[in-house]
Amino acid sequence: ETTVPSLARRQSVCGLVGVLCAAATLLPSHLLLTRAAWPLYFASLALLLFVLLPGVPEWLVRPKNGGRRWISLGLFEFQPSEIAKIAVELALGVWLRGASLWRFGGFLMPFLLALPPMFLILIEPDLGTTLMVAPAVVAMVSAAGARVRHLALLVAVVALGAPLSYPFLKPHQRDRVDALIAQVRGEETYVGDIGLQADRARTLAGSGGLVGVGRER
Repeated sequence: ETTVPSLARRQSVCGLVGVLCAAATLLPSHLLLTRAAWPLYFASLALLLFVLLPGVPEWLVRPKNGGRRWISLGLFEFQPSEIAKIAVELALGVWLRGASLWRFGGFLMPFLLALPPMFLILIEPDLGTTLMVAPAVVAMVSAAGARVRHLALLVAVVALGAPLSYPFLKPHQRDRVDALIAQVRGEETYVGDIGLQADRARTLAGSGGLVGVGRER
């Protein structure tokens, strides 16, 4: 059981690490981040592989809710996938600086670089984090000057391929998809269970509208 003092210590350590990382991004020279991009990328891959290795002691990698995502460092735990999200963006940023996206091969390369960490995160399993990496890659290649027709082709492939992945999802992942479809249809089948968050989000967004409800008096 987590006590208040232990939770406070954990949050303090995480807060300090976050401040140091934020300070690093504000350095006038980005040479440090440029040099660290690829080592961090490969280090994140190694950590993602590490949590999946059989035989790793549970005090170091303890499965939770059927997933192997966390590494314990005593005072706190961390997910290598969180490091991987940053590492992928840094590595792609470095690669895109000298890349040409005009040809389809150049457009495809950033997605191939993001594929290994996305695959490892997916089999932890952590579908939510996996789906967070893909939009970041799309945004980066779009900002780097990718052709509209290449982006349109990507959207079409994903739109056609996504339904085909449904049979391969785990039961709890399929439940989330079913809950989303039920919400779109106006059904309340999952409102008291896995669809609660989505239902609350829709209710709050509907109550506030585009401009909100203003300050209560």
